[in-house]
Amino acid sequence: MENLFGEYPYYQSEYIFFLKKFSEYCEDSVEINICDQILSNENVKVLTKFFNMEDKFTEEKEINIISKVMNWLFVKLANSEQIKETDEKILNLLVSIKNKKSNCYFKALALAEMLSYCGFYTRTVRCLPIGTFPYDNHCVTAIYLNSVNRWITVDPTYNLFFKDNDGVYLSLSEMREKLIQGQKINVIYNRKINFKNIKKIEEQYFGYMSKNFFRFRVNSTLDNEDIQYELVPKGYLPKNYTVYMPTKAIITTTDVDKFWTIRR
Repeated sequence: MENLFGEYPYYQSEYIFFLKKFSEYCEDSVEINICDQILSNENVKVLTKFFNMEDKFTEEKEINIISKVMNWLFVKLANSEQIKETDEKILNLLVSIKNKKSNCYFKALALAEMLSYCGFYTRTVRCLPIGTFPYDNHCVTAIYLNSVNRWITVDPTYNLFFKDNDGVYLSLSEMREKLIQGQKINVIYNRKINFKNIKKIEEQYFGYMSKNFFRFRVNSTLDNEDIQYELVPKGYLPKNYTVYMPTKAIITTTDVDKFWTIRR
């Protein structure tokens, strides 16, 4: 199978070099006003009944809900002809679907919205490279597990979870650190796949994502793109920092703990 991520994986050593060079964060005085929301709607019962949801008390139960919702969304967005009446009611809850786009950002946003209706705090995260142009990047969904009080990362574009060697689900910050340290990140597939060269594909994936784990950007709320917050490493920001979307307010911070603090 041809490289799924173009030429980017071939330059992984260079991406890792810059991750190591800019590996640290530091506290700052930037005010962060991210609003982490639990969405509500009169049709939410359709969603909870469809996925046979129960109260979320354990990590296992929370992961099970995330798995079912992400897999359903992965299949429906890829195969629109399979959408039934009940599916349509669920999809109509999502602002992101109304954009009629299916790139990684809208898939990550759709999952964030769906899980927010299910009672999870979520963020759609743009994973960005060191350079502001060319502007190739990838988007994932960060989900807060209330049972263990921590963030985890999933990639709804490819229907993936990520674990360390101890079986712990990983956050974006943890994945970034493991890439810097050369430690293994285990890919957990949310549905059965039949690729014969899966090891090579995983190498391509992390070769590509090594580029995109330099900066992380989120919206101030799930659906408000006008104000965005960007986590950058210590010592990165140039004097005349510019962004690709000049019409948006991009607020940068080097404070990793403050950036990932839940704000209910």
